[in-house]
This record gives sequence, C-alpha cells and structure tokens, in this order.
Amino acid sequence: MRRLNLRLLEVFRVVFETRSVTAASMRLGVTQPAVSKALVELEQDVGLLLFGRERRRLVPTEDATRLYDEATRLFKHVTAFEDRVKEFRYGQAGEVSIAVIPTLATSVVVQAAVALQLKAPHVKLRVETDRAPR
Repeated sequence: MRRLNLRLLEVFRVVFETRSVTAASMRLGVTQPAVSKALVELEQDVGLLLFGRERRRLVPTEDATRLYDEATRLFKHVTAFEDRVKEFRYGQAGEVSIAVIPTLATSVVVQAAVALQLKAPHVKLRVETDRAPR
C-alpha cells in the first residue's frame, strides 16, 4: 500500500457523507471527474472496494464504513494539529522560561504570568527562582 494521501481521504469522506459524486464535487469545489478519479485512486491505494451503485446513488461497502470511521478520527487529529500550528504562528503556544530572584517571583512575575496565561493559555510557563551561589 502506498502512503495515504489526506486529500483522497477528504474526498472519500465527503462522498461517503453525501452519497453523491455531484454533491461532493460541489462541496469540495472540484469537478465531478476529479472526485471520481480520487475515489478510484483511493480504492487502488487501500485495495478495497468502497462503493457500489444502486439507482445512480453510491452505496458504501462495509469496508467504506470502517474506513470512514477511521478517517473521521484521523481528521480530528489533523484539525487539532492545524489549530496547534496556528497557535504557534500567532505566539499563542510554546514555552517561556523566566529566571528571577525569589523576591520578584512572588510579585511582578506572578502578575505577568497570570496576564500571559489569560492571553495565551497554551503557552507553557516555567519560572526559575534558584538563588545564585554566594
């Protein structure tokens, strides 16, 4: 099996949900032949028959239903990944380490840390208060 193509899985999911190449092509903003080609390519890649036809409607096979469930789980992870990348891009995620003397750690730094966590809750904040050797 070749490496899976997320675009093919996306096309498959929309076809599965709409049961129609025409409706899927409209939702995806591509041509009907492009949708049909993507389905054929995915079937070849996974080695499974995904749809049968019944009165001009696509009928998913059992394999298609199982693949749809797995693809749905996968796309939840992909969406979470994309959201995380956006957080990185806009400085809303990452890690900040601050080294301060103990007296500042209990006043100014606490206020700044609270403000940062409110603005960017996914940023991991670490405050180091170790004293320097005398």
